[in-house]
Parts: sequence; structure tokens; C-alpha cells
Amino acid sequence: MVLPPKVIRIAVALWYALAVFLTLHALFLWLRPQGIAEQLQRRSDVTPAEAADFAADLVLENLLVTLFFAVLYCGFAFLLGRRRRWPRIALTVVGALQLFLQLGAGFTPVGIVVLLLVIGGLVTVWLPKSSIWLNGRDPEQAA
Repeated sequence: MVLPPKVIRIAVALWYALAVFLTLHALFLWLRPQGIAEQLQRRSDVTPAEAADFAADLVLENLLVTLFFAVLYCGFAFLLGRRRRWPRIALTVVGALQLFLQLGAGFTPVGIVVLLLVIGGLVTVWLPKSSIWLNGRDPEQAA
């Protein structure tokens, strides 16, 4: 198997980094639902028990959705590194959906990191050297 060019290796690393970052963030929220419960109590008329129950459900749903996205990112990035062309379209669609969901809640530090990783991953998979390599040619000889 031909070693992927540097631009593809960077793209794969960015998508893996995004999956790891999102998973760690979701695990952090899952391990500390008290912060979310406190915010719910401050913003609405709910009892502490109701806020705790809702926060527990919310962080579990967040964890499951995040793990789903992480598996997609890792699977598509793996296939991209194996010289498949279609995963970059899938990564574009999934990345756009991730940005829509993440930034729909507003600009947060986590959202900005996700934005930067998605944009970096998308730029690298659509660069001309990436396209040349994914089409089965050597980008160094095409230059």
C-alpha cells in the first residue's frame, strides 16, 4: 500500500482529533451533570430533583450522539486514509451537521474548537494534492 501524502495524514489526524475532543468533552459533561442541573435551576422554575433528572437525561443523550459522530468521523477518516474518495463527501456532510448542532447553541469555547477542527479537516481533504492522491495518482509527480 502506498503511504498517503502528508496532507491526507494531516486530514485524518484532524478528524481523529475531533472525535477524541468531542468524546472527552461529552464524558466530562456526563461525569459532572451537577453543573447542568444548577444552570437549569437558575434559568427556570424547576425543583432540584427535576433539574437533576433532566440533566442526567440530557448528558446521556449528548454522550450517545457524540459517540455516534465520533464513530462516523473515525470510520470515514480511516477510509480516507485507505484512498477511498467518497468519505470526504461524507465527512463534509457530517462535519456540516456537527457545526450546525454545535454552533446552534451559540459560540462557546468548545464550539470554536469544533469549528476550527472541522474547517481544518475539510480544507485538507479538498486540497488539490488530496484530490490527486484520492484519484489514484501521485501528487508529487503531478506537480
